[in-house]
Amino acid sequence: QMVISTKKVDRYIVLLIPIMTFVGLWAVKDIIKKVSLKIIAVVLILQLIVLSVPLYPDYFNYANPLLGGLRVFLKVFGPMDWGAGYYRVARFLNNRAETTSDSWLAAFNDQSIDPYFKGRVEQIDRADFSKMQYVILPPGDSYQSEVLNYGFAQIYSVKYGDVDYWYIYENNNQIKY
Repeated sequence: QMVISTKKVDRYIVLLIPIMTFVGLWAVKDIIKKVSLKIIAVVLILQLIVLSVPLYPDYFNYANPLLGGLRVFLKVFGPMDWGAGYYRVARFLNNRAETTSDSWLAAFNDQSIDPYFKGRVEQIDRADFSKMQYVILPPGDSYQSEVLNYGFAQIYSVKYGDVDYWYIYENNNQIKY
């Protein structure tokens, strides 16, 4: 029996990319006849630069600006936890004086952040928040109220362009980590 997943996963539309490419080329062929190839090349290169710079080096976070960009993508699909931004989270936390090799961090994808973070990492659904020093969550996540109830406070936000991607919370109730 075939069942359609309830998750809105973008990989299901990958098969449309070749079809959309051919339709797009067919539509653009008349424009190419009328406009210089140099002008088209310059416009495409500028577009690539403008769309890529805010996401560098996490190009998995690209979302078509004509469809609302990353902000709308995150509302529709939620964050795609491919480890994007984890090195930035780890760099921020590793530079804090409070972070040691004994610090604990709860994350959705513990294996993706573990190589970058100098402390210990626990999968968020197995984490005992009373023992965690830090928790990272995407905006609007269901764990947010639980984390706030444990006395965590947001200390930093990892952004792509002007879009919040990860919130970093610190446990204010722990005195010694």
